[in-house]
Amino acid sequence: MLLFYLALAWSIIIEVVFCRRRFALYDFGVIALMLIGIVTIHRFSLDFKAIGSSGDLLALLSGFFFSIGAALAHGTPKSATATVTFVLVVSSTCFGLGAVYFFGPEGTVSMGSDVWANFIALATGILFLAPVMFGTVWAANILRPSELTSLLTLEIISGVISGAVLSGQAFGVYEALGSLAIIAAIIFSNYNSNLRAQGA
Repeated sequence: MLLFYLALAWSIIIEVVFCRRRFALYDFGVIALMLIGIVTIHRFSLDFKAIGSSGDLLALLSGFFFSIGAALAHGTPKSATATVTFVLVVSSTCFGLGAVYFFGPEGTVSMGSDVWANFIALATGILFLAPVMFGTVWAANILRPSELTSLLTLEIISGVISGAVLSGQAFGVYEALGSLAIIAAIIFSNYNSNLRAQGA
């Protein structure tokens, strides 16, 4: 799942290629620190050959497409936030249902007596998803893709800590050093953005 947070690196690359952003030394440092942090948290045992079967490929692609979405949403009128949110929630719900129906375990989506239970679960998911998507789209109107994804990357810290506290996952030297590297990447990214804003 940590590979999703390479979205910050993807955002920088997208801004350089499509948004006329000049690639600077700070950008290289941000990408390098992010990669070092992720590999360190994985205790230097990240097997890229097993990414497809482990589900990490999905996380990697999710971060990539999130970066593209952030770039497309940046600068759109705030009046379109509700419309974009509605389209995202409906399309993601349909895509999720289709993926579970065709690729999930047999009986996951039942059309029999469990229809009401499925509806309640779906409505609950939408209830939590809609405000999150609205806030994300609204922020994307204001922040550049790299700024938005750098803030999103802060979830890593809460994820690692909550995993250790609630699930008994390991949190030792590797996790601490990896988290520090990721925090440093976020700081460098925002410091670079402030320098660009002052020079503009």
